[in-house]
Amino acid sequence: MSQEMNKIAVILVLACLSISCGGYGDLEFDQKLQKRTDSLFSVKRASLRKEIDSLCQLRYDSVYQAAIDSIKQKQISEIQHILDR
Repeated sequence: MSQEMNKIAVILVLACLSISCGGYGDLEFDQKLQKRTDSLFSVKRASLRKEIDSLCQLRYDSVYQAAIDSIKQKQISEIQHILDR
């Protein structure tokens, strides 16, 4: 059994090594993809910022009101706890 386990261990190690070893072509492709992604982000950054800001503004009122309601409810609960003593 130990020979079978050794064979399996060797096969797994070799498989992991072959998978993890990439060629320089993959590295160059990743670098080119990174440059294109960075360029695209740089070009679209201003429009993305405006869109994100508008989405935040749309949600602000509801989130703010929910926070106020939560604080009021907690204060009412604390006052009720004090009065019940």
